[in-house]
Amino acid sequence: MVQFQANGRVESGRFSSFLTYGFSFGRWLRRGLARKKSVLLAAVVLHDTLVTCAATYIIFLLLPNVYWGLGARHMPYVLAIVAGLCVPVYFAFKLQCQVWRYFSVRDLPGILCASAVVVFLANVLLSIGSERSGGQFEFLLSVLAHWFFVSFALLAGRLGWQYVIDAAHPLLRDSQRVNRVLLFHAGANCNLWLRGLELNSEAKFEPVGIIDHRSDYVDRTVRQVPILGDLSRLGAVVEELAQINRRPTELILTRHPSQEELALILNAAVKHNLRISAVRTSIATESFVESERIEVDHGILQAVAGRAPIELDMAPIEKAINGKHVVVTGAGGSIGSELSKLVAEIGCSKLVLIDNCEFNLWKIEQAIKKEFPDAQVQATICDIRDSQRLETVFMQARPDVVLHAAALKHVPMVEANPVEAVLSNVIGTRNVAQATLASGAKAMVQVSTDKAVNPSSVMGATKRVAELHCQALDRNRTATRFMTVRFGNVLGSSGSLIPVFQKQIEEGGPVTVTHPEMTRFFMTIPEACKLVVHSLVLGLNNDDRGNITVLDMGEPVKIIDIAHQMIVLNGKRPGKDIDIKITGIRPGEKLYEVLFDDSEECIDGPTPLILMARSTGKSLEEITQTINELEELIRIGGDDDIVAALQGCVPGYVEHLSFHRDRGAA
Repeated sequence: MVQFQANGRVESGRFSSFLTYGFSFGRWLRRGLARKKSVLLAAVVLHDTLVTCAATYIIFLLLPNVYWGLGARHMPYVLAIVAGLCVPVYFAFKLQCQVWRYFSVRDLPGILCASAVVVFLANVLLSIGSERSGGQFEFLLSVLAHWFFVSFALLAGRLGWQYVIDAAHPLLRDSQRVNRVLLFHAGANCNLWLRGLELNSEAKFEPVGIIDHRSDYVDRTVRQVPILGDLSRLGAVVEELAQINRRPTELILTRHPSQEELALILNAAVKHNLRISAVRTSIATESFVESERIEVDHGILQAVAGRAPIELDMAPIEKAINGKHVVVTGAGGSIGSELSKLVAEIGCSKLVLIDNCEFNLWKIEQAIKKEFPDAQVQATICDIRDSQRLETVFMQARPDVVLHAAALKHVPMVEANPVEAVLSNVIGTRNVAQATLASGAKAMVQVSTDKAVNPSSVMGATKRVAELHCQALDRNRTATRFMTVRFGNVLGSSGSLIPVFQKQIEEGGPVTVTHPEMTRFFMTIPEACKLVVHSLVLGLNNDDRGNITVLDMGEPVKIIDIAHQMIVLNGKRPGKDIDIKITGIRPGEKLYEVLFDDSEECIDGPTPLILMARSTGKSLEEITQTINELEELIRIGGDDDIVAALQGCVPGYVEHLSFHRDRGAA
């Protein structure tokens, strides 16, 4: 008895065994004939000639008098004429060159035209000397019937061959372990992927259904695979399939989902332990194409962050940057390079890139020259710790705007090297501010972090000192404005968790998470850079000095949830294909971050997405003295002295000095 799968494909039974053996014999015969190409082509033409003669014979029996008015004794004569026409006509239309296994609608015109020519010529020859009993209309209908029968016979052979092979292919996969998959989006790529699967007996996939974003497509089918629901029912569909022992292990995307769609897909995939992969974008032929992992771009990162992208008005930003001289420090880093590209895109009159890493500086210089060939770019190797060199560069550049992104930011690394942290994050920022003042620039924007709020790390404490210094300078009512922008973790930046997770997944795992309850605020690099230049506009257009610009980043996200989503995005299953290992909180880390400390007042910005942190801070004299003390300790003190000094000047900084006395474990 024949049994069928839910998608209509033959599964088992005597008939399936017959098809399997028949397909194997056909494959053997085809390979044998393929060794002699001329024999194979002749066999195809012979088949087409025979089915054309058979169709002609049927018409002759159905319409003996109406058609040509010939008797049965003329039948051999009729078939001889038809057969003699078939060989040259079918060769002329190259019907023998069609590969039946891949026959498609595009091959149909050739068959229709070839059969029409054969029927037309046959009627011309057979009408000579014959007497029809019917009229012209009846004769025309007979000709059309003859053409239809011949075309149908030619198509039947090709489609029948396809049907037999398509029915046999799933049977050949039954003995192997197959992956049951769901497909997302019932479009052209979905149809092409399913067609490629039918053509490849070695493909270990079994499509059990399709999920589409259009609810009106539900209960329809694509190549016999049913559309089971829209995205809102993805989880329910998986559970329903599991109840009938057809649970999918993978969701294959046949088109790039929108950000909202991807968020739904990720949530369902993590909850139901589904891998996610995408069909290759290079699909161009009807052949089976393997799926691949999804490339992690900014849109996907935003979906991982669990919120919609934040859009800021670029018009005032363009006004503040266009035609100006702009200096970007740390231009080779993740934030600095994106800032540099953004400024070049807006159209500054001169862009000076500063970095102490030759290779990173060269990379961003080449990228900007390639993408913005008209931009006036100057790449300068300079260490912000060198105040004299920095001032020389600034005096030559004469910037209108300084975007200060240079810093040491890797928390555990900085924790083990507090002297270097003070030199870069504190002394370096002071040097940049002094050079900005000396060069007569209109504004400097400093990039800070939420780790500066109630810091538990050297990195956060040094960034808080830099914040206090810029706040004091801005309140000092100089001609130059000093702004600070504070945001959370930047997804995709160098050293951030996304590249680390990606590398761990590519190496086979495990993915390491320090604590299952650890949360962070997240934003993408483009969002961070737009916030930096937006804070410039806010400062220049507002005389309320000493405030820190903060982006409303929504709710914090669990790191372990991002680990799950990254594993799924790479076509793996958390806990099965890739393990997640809890390693423990590292030195300097906190379970969660906040954007404002207790001494700061949160006030509304110009838009609901922008917030401002207002605090009394420290006077310029007080913070200058603190920085001078830190600079002196660098020369004469040790790490413990540096940390103690930071504790004395940074509110909320709590640190275990024992760690610095025994940093070997770091």
